[in-house]
Amino acid sequence: MKEDEFRLYRGRQLPHWRTERATYFVTWRLGHGQPDLTPAERDDVAEALRHFNATRYKLAGYVIMNDHVHVVVEPADGERLEAIVHSWKSFTAHRFARTGSRKATVWQKEYFDRVLRSELEMARNFNTCWKIRGGDGRGLETTPGCGLLDK
Repeated sequence: MKEDEFRLYRGRQLPHWRTERATYFVTWRLGHGQPDLTPAERDDVAEALRHFNATRYKLAGYVIMNDHVHVVVEPADGERLEAIVHSWKSFTAHRFARTGSRKATVWQKEYFDRVLRSELEMARNFNTCWKIRGGDGRGLETTPGCGLLDK
């Protein structure tokens, strides 16, 4: 990737870099004052992340923490990362509201994203998140709230 292939736009607070056929490390958090995600809510988030895998994006993996979510994703051609993240957050917020588990603003409006430039960088991000999540040494796939998919 060359420097001139990157585009910059500003979100509410953070800058966001975009380029074609990139893989992104994305993080978003619960809204202020929201309690930790329950195991059932973490399952709902995981289901939402996997739903459009291989159609709107390639999901490399995810780690769902108590109060935030990490995802490694490559948007499909013609799909915008900001629309993908919005759909995950909107779908899960509406599902939580329907079940009565959440009220008010579920997720913070802004999210962090970073273009991953190598497989090593992706592995480092996953290892850090997985260890914090309580990885059991058997792999990311066996840790609750984690998923590693074929990229």
